[in-house]
Amino acid sequence: MLLSRNIKINFIKRINGSSKFTKGLSLIELMVAALFLVIVIVSILLLFIACIQLNESSRNLTTATTHAQCIMENIENSNFSEIQTKSDNGDWDLSAEDIETVPYGLTALTNETVNATVVTEEDLVRVTVEVSWQDSNGRNRNTSLVTYVADRQ
Repeated sequence: MLLSRNIKINFIKRINGSSKFTKGLSLIELMVAALFLVIVIVSILLLFIACIQLNESSRNLTTATTHAQCIMENIENSNFSEIQTKSDNGDWDLSAEDIETVPYGLTALTNETVNATVVTEEDLVRVTVEVSWQDSNGRNRNTSLVTYVADRQ
């Protein structure tokens, strides 16, 4: 009972400001608060940088997939009998400069190449379009699309 009464009195003194312990922050408390604030700010900045890199990676993958889809549509719109010949001639194997020219007119990624592989199986053609590029960190990336084209006779 006596202990609880002393706690009440000390608590009331601290609220009223009459205790010597409630006269502001100590230097250590201020330094701990500043350290905590620095850690939070650095963490948020690192998260922001990671989000920017992820956004760029996603944008590049979307661009590469669009380029592969464009080539794939070009192949699918070709005469079935000419697909193998055009593939052997390298009509759909493109460099970054080829991607940016007519008829494609697309914006190429860094060191981008497009390779189309065609495998003929009777009345069916297996088409693989692979797009390779280099990201901002210098790492090589690639994506590919695969489809089958049937003879429409």
